[in-house]
Parts: sequence; structure tokens; C-alpha cells
Amino acid sequence: MGDHQYTRNGNGRWAISTLSSKALASYARELNPYVSLAKFDALHGVRRVGARHYRVTGTYAQVGSFLAWEYGLTASHFKGGSIKAFTIDVVLDSGGRTALNGLALR
Repeated sequence: MGDHQYTRNGNGRWAISTLSSKALASYARELNPYVSLAKFDALHGVRRVGARHYRVTGTYAQVGSFLAWEYGLTASHFKGGSIKAFTIDVVLDSGGRTALNGLALR
């Protein structure tokens, strides 16, 4: 694994490529739960709903930055739909790390 990427190509065989240091740094940042938690904390209107359980509800304009980062969901994914609000729940473990991250659409 290390600095290698394994992908299956069209003929069913595995291809191995070496990742650049820039790509490795990007993946490390994208997969860092503390970065995701910081992006959640930056949203307006986060409220505590239980022990180590936090929630925010808003329109895509209000919570879209987190939806795009965490789930890869852009505004175009919801274009023409009837979804008006998004509720995002985050539950932390006893060490303060994200244990559960949930999304509800209304």
C-alpha cells in the first residue's frame, strides 16, 4: 500500500501506480476525521442534542460546504428536487473523535 494506488482496469486486471506526495497529502487531509469535525463545527447553528451528540439543520446554502466535503454532494445533486432542508448529526466517542456521522433530507 504505502504510496501505491491499486485500481482495476477494464480487462479485470489490477493496475498499480505510485502516488505523488501531493496526492498522498490530499488523501490524508480528506480522510482526517478531525478536519471533517472542524468543518462541521464551522457551520452556523450547531446545537447539542445529547451527550456527545450534535446536530445542525439548514438549507444547502447553509450546510452545503460540509455536504460537499464529507459526502461529495453539490447543489446540482439536488437541482429540481423537493429537498428543502438537511439535518446532519455527529456523535463523538469518549475521546472526542467522530463515531457516527448521519444525514437526513427533508
